Amino acid sequence: MNSDILVMIVRFVIPVSMALTGACVVLLLGRRRRTLANASPMPSTDGLQIPVNAIFTRSGQLFGSKQHNSINPELTIGRAGIGFRALTRKQWPIAQIAHVEIRPRRGGWKLIFVGRGQTGVVVADIVGEANVLAALRALPDGTVMTPQAALLRDGTPAAGTDNLTLYRGLLR
Repeated sequence: MNSDILVMIVRFVIPVSMALTGACVVLLLGRRRRTLANASPMPSTDGLQIPVNAIFTRSGQLFGSKQHNSINPELTIGRAGIGFRALTRKQWPIAQIAHVEIRPRRGGWKLIFVGRGQTGVVVADIVGEANVLAALRALPDGTVMTPQAALLRDGTPAAGTDNLTLYRGLLR
């Protein structure tokens, strides 16, 4: 009799509870995404804080370590550089950024900061074209960006730089 109850728990109760938990997480993240679509960038002491849905980083080291944060991500763009939080808070000076790319993705945009040398890549998942536009305009003049990013920021792709080595890694 006890083994029948245990089998029932394993076969029914645990999978159902896992499915319900997963459904709640999906609903909450969807709600957060809709809230972020209406959020606007906020000035901070370091620059302009951009509302982001998630931050992904990949280092340029030997094994290419990755970090991901979709619970409490941060992106701040200032004249001195960018600040972001994936697992820990980090700063990149503008001189460390090789170029900036944007790509439209499922209901949002990917803002990609490609670092120089072994620095790596920071990918910000941003909801709303106005937020991406504010992020691009917050970058200092002279920041190298792709023609697509320049087209969104300035209305003309001429301000962008051709022949950049674009990031070809995984974009979640």
